[in-house]
Amino acid sequence: MTELPASFRDIEWLILDMDGVLTNEQAYWDTAGLVIRDLLESPAHLGLDPAQFTPIADLFYHRMNRGTRSDWRKYLPPELIVTCKSRGINSNWDLAYLVAGLYLAPLFSPFSSLCELLTGPSGGSGEANGSLEATAEPDSDSHPARVPAADLGECLAPIRKRLQEQVKKEEWDRFLRLRDLPLWGAYFRKQNHRISPVHNIELRVMDDFHPDIRGLRLLDELNRLVETKSGLRYTLFGRRTALWEDCRDLFQQWYLGESLYESVYGRSVLYRPKPGFIHREEPLHGREKTRACLTRLREAGFRLGIATGRPRLEILTPLQEWDFLSFFEDERIVTHDEVEAAEAELKKQGIPELLGKPHPFAFVRSIYPHEPLEALLQYCAHPIPDARKVLIVGDAVADIWAARQIGCPSAALLSGAMGITGYRQLEEAKPDVICHDFVELTHALINRKGYSG
Repeated sequence: MTELPASFRDIEWLILDMDGVLTNEQAYWDTAGLVIRDLLESPAHLGLDPAQFTPIADLFYHRMNRGTRSDWRKYLPPELIVTCKSRGINSNWDLAYLVAGLYLAPLFSPFSSLCELLTGPSGGSGEANGSLEATAEPDSDSHPARVPAADLGECLAPIRKRLQEQVKKEEWDRFLRLRDLPLWGAYFRKQNHRISPVHNIELRVMDDFHPDIRGLRLLDELNRLVETKSGLRYTLFGRRTALWEDCRDLFQQWYLGESLYESVYGRSVLYRPKPGFIHREEPLHGREKTRACLTRLREAGFRLGIATGRPRLEILTPLQEWDFLSFFEDERIVTHDEVEAAEAELKKQGIPELLGKPHPFAFVRSIYPHEPLEALLQYCAHPIPDARKVLIVGDAVADIWAARQIGCPSAALLSGAMGITGYRQLEEAKPDVICHDFVELTHALINRKGYSG
């Protein structure tokens, strides 16, 4: 039995992250991996002409739907998930986007062997590099040129042109005859066929991130890395860019499936079929065992809230299906929707602040659901008055960092992405207790409280 600190006797509230605590993230990671592969290999993206490759695109999507986890996670191995989670990437939208960006960023600079394959050796006159520089307007005489945030296809056009010139006609014809994936997919596969993508140079750029750069700042950091390596300043990468929005939309298509996506967003998915990974969701510990834990906690007097990076629909749907929703107070269920609304309000005030985890906003909003935004932000900056009464429960360092910022005790669970392999990173985040899973934590809390029901 896990020993809890004596101070845990004061705990009245449990604010739970969901993925890795109650819900199983496998469906989300499958979706994230599929999104990355879709962006990199499908002719529907990266500036290729979907109309030209419709038969190939149809085949690609049918293959992906018939595929296995190894197919979906080709560009998202478990090691990479742990690496991103340990750097504070909490949302699976951001996970998919960051990893896709790690593959794409080298296409804009000469530091990648893949870029050399596409554009010729770096350091020479290279037509593609010249073309890219021609599209950039100098900021000043002393600064590198800035490439504005634009459509990805437009940015890739010079590289794509050079690639098409280098591909032998007979090789291109062979791809078409075999109804194989064109251009991009072929060369990504060629680059990665001998080694795991996680060991590829495109992903080793993670090592170039300064240790203090973590959380959502990593998404903007891709632009700096490209500038360092290429001498060009890009604004293509970053949260809320057009590319991020496209990635999120594609994620929603795969996760929700065509029927639910079209009813929620009022538009059609790009290609069918997309049955939806949301329908594969199951509780991490099974329905009966999880319900028993929630029941015991409520009977022991604990009150339960949620602070998740999921959209509201995507957490309410499984909780309703599993009959878990009644265990939580509705006003204390905080999702991406509430975070996004708060960010939009700040943006109106000229404050472009990001409030996703590891920012503690979601937890504070769950603790003080009736407070105005200004008060919530004040609470986020200091230890909250009721800190000793609230236990933050999560499976990632982002949850622990957020709890520490507002002075709340925290419990880190090994049942999520970090798992046993991420124990050291979780330990370094300094939670108050580390448990194997929610079941173990439940028993320990009830034992500490002295409840025998």
